[in-house]
Amino acid sequence: MLPEVIETQRGTGAVDVRVEVAQNVAADRAPFDSESRIEDGVRKIAGFGSALFLGMVGSSAALAQSTFKNYRCADGTQFIAGFFQYDSRAHLQLGGKPVTLAKGLALSGSRYTGRGITLRITKAGLTTLKQAKRPVTACEQT
Repeated sequence: MLPEVIETQRGTGAVDVRVEVAQNVAADRAPFDSESRIEDGVRKIAGFGSALFLGMVGSSAALAQSTFKNYRCADGTQFIAGFFQYDSRAHLQLGGKPVTLAKGLALSGSRYTGRGITLRITKAGLTTLKQAKRPVTACEQT
């Protein structure tokens, strides 16, 4: 927008030059422009809020598709096993340390092995745990 130069004369004969910026926006459009700016801001905030909400709902859906089971074994060992829908592995918290066991072949039920640990869960629900240098022990879900 280019400034308009307006020359006026005073009674003393000196020329007073005023520079005024032309306002091409009509008086009735000015409130609309500020309201549209506010509406744009509200839309941006609402869009961010809805994206945040959908992210939280999506993450809670992922949590709902997981199973965590607590076990206590005959030798006193306690552990937590986590199973996720799209992950064939078993995630254990054993002795205060996280252990991931890969799913192996089993005739009946499931067998998970890794790091010298074998977890077997039969279709009947019987669970056994074999740790390195320890005998096989029966475990029950608590």
